[in-house]
Amino acid sequence: MKRNYNIYLNSFCLALALVTSASFTSAQTVLYDNGPVFNSVGTGAGGANESMLYTTTFGMGTIGFGAQQTSFNRVADDFTVADCQWRVDSIVFFCYQTGSTTASTITGVNFRIWDSIPENAASTLVYGDTTTNAMIRTEWSGVYRITETTSGNSTRPIMKNVCTASGLILSSGNYWIDWSYAGSLASGPWAPPIVPLNTAITGNGKQKVSGVWNNAADGGTGTPAQGFPFIIYGTKIQVVADAGSDIGYCNEQSFQLGGAPTGSGGLGTLTYSWLPVTNLDDATIANPTLTVFNAETYVLTITDSIGCVDTDTVEVTINTMPDLTVTALNETLTATQSGASYQWIDCNTNTAIGGEMAQSYVATVSGNYAVIVTLNNCSDTSSCTNVVITGIDELNNATFAIYPNPSNGVVTIKAATAGFYTITNELGQTIQSFNLNGSNNYKLTLDKLNPGIYFVVGVSNNKTIQQKIIVTQ
Repeated sequence: MKRNYNIYLNSFCLALALVTSASFTSAQTVLYDNGPVFNSVGTGAGGANESMLYTTTFGMGTIGFGAQQTSFNRVADDFTVADCQWRVDSIVFFCYQTGSTTASTITGVNFRIWDSIPENAASTLVYGDTTTNAMIRTEWSGVYRITETTSGNSTRPIMKNVCTASGLILSSGNYWIDWSYAGSLASGPWAPPIVPLNTAITGNGKQKVSGVWNNAADGGTGTPAQGFPFIIYGTKIQVVADAGSDIGYCNEQSFQLGGAPTGSGGLGTLTYSWLPVTNLDDATIANPTLTVFNAETYVLTITDSIGCVDTDTVEVTINTMPDLTVTALNETLTATQSGASYQWIDCNTNTAIGGEMAQSYVATVSGNYAVIVTLNNCSDTSSCTNVVITGIDELNNATFAIYPNPSNGVVTIKAATAGFYTITNELGQTIQSFNLNGSNNYKLTLDKLNPGIYFVVGVSNNKTIQQKIIVTQ
């Protein structure tokens, strides 16, 4: 099969594109390019490109292969349809007649396509014949055929011959194409081989002379095998399946599988098949609804009206549900799950508490409270926790004082009754502890504390008292 000769020189690729696409409609797409027509850029007469035969470097000797209709000579080469199908619009062939000017002297091209080597007993003719002139345009390709010792010679301008391929649709597989030329001059027409840079063996083409097909081999040193340039233009008929991005969801959540769109390309109506069908509302539509009960990989198969098929997969995983445990320290409630999103709610009214979206919540009145925890797209609500704060404010106001509050410096803590006291953060973690009797004050320095809410909690006369400290910036 053919090599990908586009690797040789970017400048060659650009120049070849200019040579072969000129005068074509912009809507045409190159489906297959069998190799470069030239290997020397801008070195020819008038700055043209040149198709150089390596007569010195490799001792090659065949400038062109006979493919004249008048002598029943033909050349052939193979190609592969890698897609489901191609709708071929046109095929470009290259040839020259020695002694012509850059005004084309080519008068006709016929071609055939086979499912194997042309005219082989096991081959079947797919398209074309040896009598119909399929050429719709011929013009100079901008390339001269020369040898290494005749650079600048302009007696062999290579013509680009555009042939129609009306109604030709090829399914995936390997094919051979053979062709022949007619011209108005006595010499040729001749088929130049492809000319990848610094390469002697260029392909596996064939030539028919005197009714016999043989391998197309250069007549020079080692008789290296040759390939022939041709370009196929048209449209790929290919189904494209998109099962969507891999995604994690929560157990028993529902969502739609598939892309946007799930299927594209192809011909006619697309049909869809999802496997496994477990937990899908309809496994034969583009975007079925999946209710997640377990992790699964779903396989999407799309088929168009002519049997082109494409598949894609999507992996559905189950995200970890958040921990819904809530701890209570007096009126401070704290969700155990960290790194999540939170919304505290009043269970008595079943409403969200405005602005309370931190991991901890300090109740201001007695009641029942819960928190909605969201982690990895999974949300759930904790059980309700009862908070009783009746009487604490009165006890605090009568026996306990902190001033100034708020503060970011030193505050004074004064208690009317003796007791053991701790300073905690919103998570209930102890920052500091101390003893107070009814006659002394405690000086608390706040400059080492981060801004936020802290609590002084004490036990006096078997009763818990608590005051809030707000540390400012």
